[in-house]
Amino acid sequence: MPIEEQDGSNIEIFSDDDTSPRQTYQGGSTNREVFEVTGPEDDIVLVQEENFDTVSIYKAVSGPVWSIWLTLFVTLTIFPTWTSRLESIHKCQNHVRLQNDLYVALTFVIFNLGDLTGRLLSNKVDVASIGDLSKKLVLIALARLLFGPIFFLCTARDSAFQEVVIHSDIFSILLQYCFGITNGMLLSLSFMHAPSLLPSNASVQGIASTIMNFSLVLGLLCGSFFSFGYVQLGTGHINL
Repeated sequence: MPIEEQDGSNIEIFSDDDTSPRQTYQGGSTNREVFEVTGPEDDIVLVQEENFDTVSIYKAVSGPVWSIWLTLFVTLTIFPTWTSRLESIHKCQNHVRLQNDLYVALTFVIFNLGDLTGRLLSNKVDVASIGDLSKKLVLIALARLLFGPIFFLCTARDSAFQEVVIHSDIFSILLQYCFGITNGMLLSLSFMHAPSLLPSNASVQGIASTIMNFSLVLGLLCGSFFSFGYVQLGTGHINL
């Protein structure tokens, strides 16, 4: 029966048979794991995992990490600070509450329905079959920056872009729904893709999870701060 002794970073593995050769593994990191496999003659084979530190783990999942940050940055910049200012073109023209005092509540429902749709659709995507998915996720997340100027085309309270507004509730509703779909789908795909970029090791996956959750929180924070400037720009208090 092989016996393992550990002294600091030195790991010695040997058989209880005195005639078996003694082998020593010089460990260099607490993240490196050593496994023993005994052959037919009790020869000991060492198999070590690649040494992963926090920086190398970040580099491996940097695509999904930036995709998450960009997605939430864009989402929190626009929703709900600007979407809550959107108005129906039929406001004060009839007694339909969804086109009057409940229109803001409707915008929340539309976005969340879109977000739910995106998360459900992501379950249909075969992540493993898509080549270079990390780069594609980042590019799509970058493309969502276009939602910024497009939302200025919707009818909104105190909007500084009345001259170019598209007077259509359908346009506004579809835009909000697509905004929600892209949010839910990108976030789900990013979290689905990241684990496949690393070994199925609890400690490595745990560090990757921490990095991605930090990216999520940072995206929420940055988007929330930037939303003040976005609203100021949309209402004409900031001139480009």
